[in-house]
Amino acid sequence: MHHNVFTNNPTVPIDVKDRSISELMDGMLKTGFQGRKLAESVQAWHNMLKEKNMTVFMGLSGAMVPAGMRRVISYMIREKMIDCLVSTGANLFHDSHEALGKKHYVGSIWLTMKNFSITAWIGYMMSLQWKRSSELQTT
Repeated sequence: MHHNVFTNNPTVPIDVKDRSISELMDGMLKTGFQGRKLAESVQAWHNMLKEKNMTVFMGLSGAMVPAGMRRVISYMIREKMIDCLVSTGANLFHDSHEALGKKHYVGSIWLTMKNFSITAWIGYMMSLQWKRSSELQTT
């Protein structure tokens, strides 16, 4: 009988119970979608940390700073969990924005185009303010 490669590893639902984070990650290796991807990433990172003379690069893309991950990233750098951070310019801008005491806000899928236009205008005005304050600091 011919067996399809896709039917060799069925998903296994996670039991809801008290457990350590590492036990949760082990269980998520047998789930689908992002749960499994998270567990695979943790497993790869764990394996890297066990290696001697390993240089750990972290790619930072997407809006991770506005999503609230700024302190997690800085913790990882401070604790030497990563050696090199490669980031998009947008994340650098977002980090500078928060370093100046500015905030990012939780959005909503219910935002209308009218609200979005106002929000976009406010964002544009804030970027002009940030640009002016940067120019003042360099003169």
